[in-house]
Amino acid sequence: MKRVLQTALLADGTSDKALIPILRWTLRDLRPEGEFSDPQFIFRRHRNLAETTEAVLREYKPDILFVHRDAENAPMKERMKEMPVGDRLVPVVPVKMTEAWLLIDERAIRMATSNPNGSMRLDLPKWKDLEKIQAKTVLHELLQAASGNTGRRLRSFNVEQAVHRVAELVEDYAVLRNLAAYEDFRHRLEAALGQLGW
Repeated sequence: MKRVLQTALLADGTSDKALIPILRWTLRDLRPEGEFSDPQFIFRRHRNLAETTEAVLREYKPDILFVHRDAENAPMKERMKEMPVGDRLVPVVPVKMTEAWLLIDERAIRMATSNPNGSMRLDLPKWKDLEKIQAKTVLHELLQAASGNTGRRLRSFNVEQAVHRVAELVEDYAVLRNLAAYEDFRHRLEAALGQLGW
């Protein structure tokens, strides 16, 4: 019986905790019989990514360390050149940003606002456009609309908290396999699991 695989996520910022449900889903999809720890979230406080990665590997000793960077406005190939390389390292580079991987489930967006039966129209982008848009802005606007809030209630609506809820509420991330950045991540994770004998 294989032991529990220990994982960690080294992220750009605290908002990137929204990646954890996606990492969890992908691990389970690739290895349905495997046992995995929930990725330990580690916020990158220092600019030097290589040094930070080495320090995290020494301190936390994960079997797999997910290293996150948003592509933002750089081509993915250029962003990947900045990523450290190692057997236990799996780059996670959404194009253009993490929120692009959350714009796939209208039900989850509505539920995340605690207004699941709202009747306002939500026009989610087509999956083929997800890597072209400013996904963070689009997701925030959709969440605000789905909340049904106006005025003071809208101003006090915690949109970042709602983003994290969307990530937890999406039940099936399979549609992300249509996205080049997600498929790249998935292939790298598959290779890392194979090298570990998983």
